[in-house]
Amino acid sequence: MKFQTCSIVVGGLRCNGKCPYCVSLMTPLMEPFAVKPADIDKRNFAIACELAKMSQVTTVVFTGKGEPTLYPKLISAYLRLIDENGYRIPIRELQTNGIAIYQDWGKYRKFLATWKKRWLSTIAISCAHYEDEKNRRIFQPDGDYLNLTELIEILHGAGYSVRLSAIMVKGLLDNLDEIKNLVNFAKENRVEQLTIRPLGKPANSRNPEACEWIDKHITSPSLVEEIFAFLNAEVAAKRAKLLLNLVHGAVVYDLWGQNFCLTNCLTSSPNPDEVRQLIFSGRNLYFDWSSLAAKIF
Repeated sequence: MKFQTCSIVVGGLRCNGKCPYCVSLMTPLMEPFAVKPADIDKRNFAIACELAKMSQVTTVVFTGKGEPTLYPKLISAYLRLIDENGYRIPIRELQTNGIAIYQDWGKYRKFLATWKKRWLSTIAISCAHYEDEKNRRIFQPDGDYLNLTELIEILHGAGYSVRLSAIMVKGLLDNLDEIKNLVNFAKENRVEQLTIRPLGKPANSRNPEACEWIDKHITSPSLVEEIFAFLNAEVAAKRAKLLLNLVHGAVVYDLWGQNFCLTNCLTSSPNPDEVRQLIFSGRNLYFDWSSLAAKIF
């Protein structure tokens, strides 16, 4: 069995966003979580890193069942543990909604400087549109949000690469023209990577309200087909180039000079020997987000 990436669940369920399609609300809990550095099971974490090393994993992703940046000291602790144990996983990424970083930059600039010294290189910002007001409706409908352009500029200034991780939602990114506009937005703001995916939900969800919202706001299946037809046409016209076909169905293109990835939520590999990711919850290790039965120890 070979793993592709190593995902580290940072902290617990606390979140400053209110995304109605939150995958974490639907997938099983992986309790008990580590919410402070002393909670980390260092033995189990060392085993997880050894498995990652044996699989030649090149990427570790800091993510969460809540918002990982609300636990900045925990991120620092994990980065330090990776290095102290000699597990030199070279590509280190952080998934975030970006709200805390933007709204309290005076605090987080120090953490980001420390994390960069520990090889954290990419900040993946979750979004649902390229316009701030439309993003706010998803992430903070009753409060302040952020300026996406300014956040990208801040992160670039701190020496980080930026990925926009966009979800296609009816009424927002729900047609090819909007996808093209998003690509242009990413290119204009020098975003290194752009990933888009349709809404998705696990087969068995613990949150019926989130599933109901998704059912009402999922985009037409034909949109993905339309995007692929557009990409193929751009490749034929030599305005795009296929760069990668990943084992879990994701495709990466150079589109108009912009890195562009089309993928799905909660994907699995058709090859039983290929597992998308190791998932370390802070104390336990899993290989699938959607089932507690996928617990290794």
